[in-house]
Amino acid sequence: MENHIPKERLFYYILLIGLLPIILAASHVFKVRREIRSTASLVETLHSKAALVERRQGLNKAVRKQFLEADHFYLDKHLEAQALLEPEREMLEKVISQKTFIADDKVLSRMEKLNSKNRIQFAEGVVQTYPDFQETIETLTAPVEVDVEDLKEILATIEGVDIDAYGPGPNRPQLIVTFFKIDKKKGSGDNEVFELSLRLLKREYL
Repeated sequence: MENHIPKERLFYYILLIGLLPIILAASHVFKVRREIRSTASLVETLHSKAALVERRQGLNKAVRKQFLEADHFYLDKHLEAQALLEPEREMLEKVISQKTFIADDKVLSRMEKLNSKNRIQFAEGVVQTYPDFQETIETLTAPVEVDVEDLKEILATIEGVDIDAYGPGPNRPQLIVTFFKIDKKKGSGDNEVFELSLRLLKREYL
């Protein structure tokens, strides 16, 4: 066979055969290194996800603890009981109580609205129950007229923060504003009046 294969080519064949195990070994090493890097990346990803889940669980536990003793009737006590446009109502009361007051349908109609119709009232939607909490959509039955001070009190009551002289009531449930719209209206005198539409998600932990 050696008589038919040139010595130079035979040398290259022998060299290739000698290098083949090294090439195969190097290929195997590279493959193993890729698998190790892939595994390390997977472990890092899983670790990051586990840390994120742990942080979320910790946050969820803190939120649950914060709202566990929430008052189911919080909206009734602290929002629906709120008197709106008090300065305007007091002003109209003074006008009507004067002896010189001549019956005015517009004034009387406005006074009636402020005393009886312009009230915060929520309609409770279907209660969605989950393993650890339940959610209810609370929607204003009709838009209400408010002034800037009323808005401050409403937002403080909902958001659980102090706004100027106003603050939330005790045992506030978790309230999330899902719809909030105000339109400016013409008020009596110098009062700024807005028409407010509002929808809340009330979340109560079990």
